[in-house]
Amino acid sequence: MKFIDLQAQSERVKLSIEKRISEILDSAHFINGPTVTEFEISSAKYLGYKYGIGVASGTDALLVTLMALNVGPNTRVFLPAYTYTATAEVVCLLGATPVFIDVDINSFLINPSELRSALDAHSKPGDVVMTVDLFGEPCDYDTLAEILNDFSVELIIDGAQSFGCSYKGKSDIATTRAFCTSFFPAKPLGCAGDGGAIYTSDEEFAIKCKSIKNHGMGQDKYDIKRIGLNARLDTVQAAVLIEKMSIFNSELNEKTALHSMYKEKLKDVLHSQRVHYQTRSALAQSVFRIPDNSNMKNYELQSRLHDKAIPSMIYYPKTVADQTAYSKDSIIFGELQVSRYLCERTIALPMHAYLNENDVSRIIDSILICLDAN
Repeated sequence: MKFIDLQAQSERVKLSIEKRISEILDSAHFINGPTVTEFEISSAKYLGYKYGIGVASGTDALLVTLMALNVGPNTRVFLPAYTYTATAEVVCLLGATPVFIDVDINSFLINPSELRSALDAHSKPGDVVMTVDLFGEPCDYDTLAEILNDFSVELIIDGAQSFGCSYKGKSDIATTRAFCTSFFPAKPLGCAGDGGAIYTSDEEFAIKCKSIKNHGMGQDKYDIKRIGLNARLDTVQAAVLIEKMSIFNSELNEKTALHSMYKEKLKDVLHSQRVHYQTRSALAQSVFRIPDNSNMKNYELQSRLHDKAIPSMIYYPKTVADQTAYSKDSIIFGELQVSRYLCERTIALPMHAYLNENDVSRIIDSILICLDAN
């Protein structure tokens, strides 16, 4: 049994991917070829944004976006403490200051009231709020919009785990300047290496991002309008993504059914990630919280499951705010009690479209046995 079965997924689209790669080799359009444009257009349409800008990774998507917003040493970027390092590292790479905010205990997402208090205490015009749609579940963007209306700050979304999610029936968020995502192989939509994209409906912003990701170019390669990066999406990876897009909806349906089964069968022993508004999660991971009435920590449950040959993951062993790299030149707002608590109490279960019924039953039964033994 695998935590995420990339081999089974690859086998499903192997022939069509091989055909596309063969065509790329024949055409020699290795960089910025028509395949990249095809993917950018089709994926933007799927999400409901006007423009898609393919980049080399999800981290580059965030970095290019912040650069396009002129984020620098005088900027503060407000972000959740319960996330992966990439969310924070791009802030520090530009010399800006990360402001770490606590999350909600049920949704695991940035706590709106904590964010309002942090903005009130620390923000100034031109600062940025970077939300994270953790594990595939979107934040409450209507509530956040009401808060941000009171401050002169930009909103961008770290959607590295949430390509294909929907919020109140829509997959695009009108209030964000950019939705940034990752195509790391294990993501909801993954390529065969590193890749990412920026999605926006702002034409001027899209043009700026396209320039930055391609060395700051203007009309041609020797017309340099701004400082940029070599952050282009590889043509071969675009080809892989086009073919994986063709099975994306069916995979998400399978994962949604699996997650529902987990929630129903484990409701008495584990708390699922929950929001109070209508969404469809992209289910990058299926993460549960061990309830307070259990003395077991997540690493103990993980060890017991490992003994039963059940794979699991802990996202995250410590908050990003508590990582050594961010011990200086950052602001921690409040005590981060919930974020630190979740680091000890959450565990991710196997989540992919290729688990069979016997595997699912074994996972559920093993968890029930392990927690009952507590």
